[in-house]
Amino acid sequence: MNGFNSYKSDLGFDIGSGLSEQSTYIKKKDEQNNRILMEEQYKSMQTQKVEILAQQKYRREQSQDAKIEKRLLIFNTIIAIAALLVSLFK
Repeated sequence: MNGFNSYKSDLGFDIGSGLSEQSTYIKKKDEQNNRILMEEQYKSMQTQKVEILAQQKYRREQSQDAKIEKRLLIFNTIIAIAALLVSLFK
């Protein structure tokens, strides 16, 4: 067993790891992948933000249109009642 430990200390890394020299490469690759992932998430959030703002604008316009239509309906009803009264008393 001592021979195994001396061999381990001579090489400077654990036997069987196999990726000790590539660990910095893997760390750099992971950092790049994390950065790419974060950029994609940011783009996705920006797209969602634009869509939400567009939906809010559409709802405001629909609300304004509904108010205008409601006023026109009331105005048309008043004109129809007035026309009915005029025709009844004529």
